[in-house]
Amino acid sequence: RHKEGTQDEVQLLTMKEFGPEVRVRIGGLVTAKSVKYLGKLASKLSDQETRDGWWSELRDEIRSHARTLCCWHVIGYSEASTIHDDVCVISTTGTAATVRGLPDLTQAHRVWLQWEIYQRETAQNINNSPSRHASLTGNFTPNSYIDT
Repeated sequence: RHKEGTQDEVQLLTMKEFGPEVRVRIGGLVTAKSVKYLGKLASKLSDQETRDGWWSELRDEIRSHARTLCCWHVIGYSEASTIHDDVCVISTTGTAATVRGLPDLTQAHRVWLQWEIYQRETAQNINNSPSRHASLTGNFTPNSYIDT
């Protein structure tokens, strides 16, 4: 059973195969399609945001279909688009499922982001350190520089 509060939304997974430790309960095929008129949409930022909104709507719709099937994952998720003249057909598809035994990738991602922030802050502190700047001024010979 899905525990309330453990997951905010249906996860879209492009994965199609899982290891033997992962248990998958299939709910069914879910898909969402939309036909959009492109007209005079260009590559301006506002037009890009419009197209991003179209994809976001389809992702929300496919998540809703998965929830209707009491599933918290969509596996084998894919997106496709076809353009003919000024008409674009966009679609998303996947298999609604409940997957157990997946590693908590959100936790690993958070740890990675914290590590990157730590690395950047450490590099900034070293580069802005007065002792480092003082040790680089004046005359020095090779091997006389000691990193503090």
